[in-house]
Amino acid sequence: MATKGILISVAIIIALPGFIFARSEETILAVRVETPPVIDGVVAAGEYLGEPARGFKQEQPDLGQPAINDTEVYVVYDDDALYFGIVCHDKSVTALVANEVTRDAYMHEDDCIDIMIDANNDNDSAYDLMINCMGNMYDGHFSQDGNVGGREWDGVWNAKTSVGEDRWFCEIRFPWDNMVYDARSPEMGLQLLRFQQSDHEITFWAGDGKYNNRVSTFGAITGFEGLKPPKRFTLTPYGTVRGAQPPEDEPDDTGKMGFEPDGGLDFGFNGGKPFQFNATLNPDYAQIEADPEVINLTPGIIYLDEKRPFFTEANTAFDNFFFDILYTRAITEILAGGKVAGKTGPINYAGMDIQLEEDDIQFPGDNVSAARVKGSIYDASYIGGMVVARKGRGIVAGDRDLSGYNVVGLVDSIVALPGHFNFKTAFAKSWTDWMRAAEPQAGGKDYAYAVGLNRSVPGFVFNTGYSETGGNFQSDISYYEPYHKNDREVVATADKTFHIYKGPVRDFEVFGFYNHHWRIDNGDSIYSYWESWADVCFTNGIIVGPYVNFGYDDRFYGYDLPRYEIERYGLYFATETRSWGGAHAFLWRGQYYGTKYNYIELDLTVLPVPTLQFELDTDFIDPIYGPGDAEHDTAADKLSVVANFKVTNNIIDDLYWRAIVQGDNEDDLYLGSFLVGWEYQPGSNAYLAYEEERFKGGRGFELVDRRVFLKGSYMLSF
Repeated sequence: MATKGILISVAIIIALPGFIFARSEETILAVRVETPPVIDGVVAAGEYLGEPARGFKQEQPDLGQPAINDTEVYVVYDDDALYFGIVCHDKSVTALVANEVTRDAYMHEDDCIDIMIDANNDNDSAYDLMINCMGNMYDGHFSQDGNVGGREWDGVWNAKTSVGEDRWFCEIRFPWDNMVYDARSPEMGLQLLRFQQSDHEITFWAGDGKYNNRVSTFGAITGFEGLKPPKRFTLTPYGTVRGAQPPEDEPDDTGKMGFEPDGGLDFGFNGGKPFQFNATLNPDYAQIEADPEVINLTPGIIYLDEKRPFFTEANTAFDNFFFDILYTRAITEILAGGKVAGKTGPINYAGMDIQLEEDDIQFPGDNVSAARVKGSIYDASYIGGMVVARKGRGIVAGDRDLSGYNVVGLVDSIVALPGHFNFKTAFAKSWTDWMRAAEPQAGGKDYAYAVGLNRSVPGFVFNTGYSETGGNFQSDISYYEPYHKNDREVVATADKTFHIYKGPVRDFEVFGFYNHHWRIDNGDSIYSYWESWADVCFTNGIIVGPYVNFGYDDRFYGYDLPRYEIERYGLYFATETRSWGGAHAFLWRGQYYGTKYNYIELDLTVLPVPTLQFELDTDFIDPIYGPGDAEHDTAADKLSVVANFKVTNNIIDDLYWRAIVQGDNEDDLYLGSFLVGWEYQPGSNAYLAYEEERFKGGRGFELVDRRVFLKGSYMLSF
């Protein structure tokens, strides 16, 4: 079936050679300036020369119609940076929304501006910058004509906002050192989006509004001249001091904190538009260790964004869907590694090889490698292949077998069809000697495959697909969770939003989901369910709606539910109340849905001054897991309360601190952390972090461990 799906992809591609997306006609002239704008959140007269980008059109509520609220975007540049001055006209500035206050949060539900820059002018990849009206920032990178990517890429840039009587302003300074760009080209691709909440309006500058992140349909910034070529080489040494109590090399808590220095080096070479090389020696794990603690309330694993510079550079070149066979956060204890990525004509390629630390007792010294090739057929369509391998040293140390190998091969494709449909196929096969895995299942298949069709346009999302995973499909370095073994799954979803705007009713959304999910396990395990809901959103932020989930279960996932049972049902209610005084905000959000497992969520955000943010997120779940789940029987007997309190203060543009306190009464664990960070320029930063974990026992809050990290790095570019 998988081979048939891939052959269908090829046939469709051959049959549609003329279906090609084209660069939009919208252009804006970038003006070189001798004196750069002052980034203070005010688009002052004389700071920005030239004519702004205007003429935004609606994506919603009325696709293609002129924008209800005008937007003006100015672009200037100098040898150091690219600058944007943005004026967002809004007759209801007292109703501005800024719910997201965390860096890299998705802000589509806020009043915000989104800027996408195809710096390489390759109609394929783009940097994505988003800023809400309170100045919170998001950055990311995507490729494959907007089909793959995310927020793992982080740059060092700054933005400021301010609110006027009938508009709000945004200024952005985006240094050239953040970008890989073609200095010889007089233009770059550009797309501009604006999200305006009081009128529930989304507007765009270029294209037809149906696929605004499709790079090949961007407009353009023109007029660049005299740009300096990107820095070819980067060298980033770093050093850390790590402290822990109890010390990591001592089995018992001596009451003293042990300290351990460490260091490493990252190297980068930018060969121009088609080629990039990166290498690392003892990569910077401090980037990961500074993550806020995450309390997992599910039996599965939590996906964490990659932060190590070696992996974030050109990481989207390895992206694949369905099976996600390369999850770099699963690669730890690295000694050294190298990576190449580039493009030759329509072929994108990437390769990576990593040597893990070697210690006969603790670290196996494995070698991990990956290779990826994607051939662009037209715009967002491609056929690709990928191989990921992990190989041991072939020795036995004590009672540990350090030999063995695991190899996974993948063939996948995406075909962009008329009407904004995408047809997707993937086939993956593993080869393993089972030295590191469970014993193979008798008769189990060692491959997995999937086919799917989806369509996403403003107001309507449709997705359907079928996948199958063999019981002996083995992937050591993937995010593919192990309980998918022997699964077969049919999924169909549809989500339609109607914009009403009559009386207090703003939107009406209907969502339907069908999932038939069954497992072949001695012929007696089966699970399937469907769910649907509808909600109404009122202009004052109140959301209400009915929710129904119907399931069929026979000893699957340990729930052992009666067959043909309504598993979840009831009404849910959510509300948001906002008050705005200049640049200050008080936001709260509450949600309750009554089902077989009751759930209440309360969120509170207070911004007494623009640079200080307080957040409180609390979840009440009763119970977390269903009855009959032997692993979590105790959790099913009591209410679980998880609370997170966070304070963030941006002292100046590059200097910030944050404090986080978390508690979970299910495991009686309580975590606290404090961090001071400084970001000087791309690759150059420093921070001091302190973390403490306590357990609520018979003697009160007993110390489990405490950790301290001191880290500094500096990037040399030449």
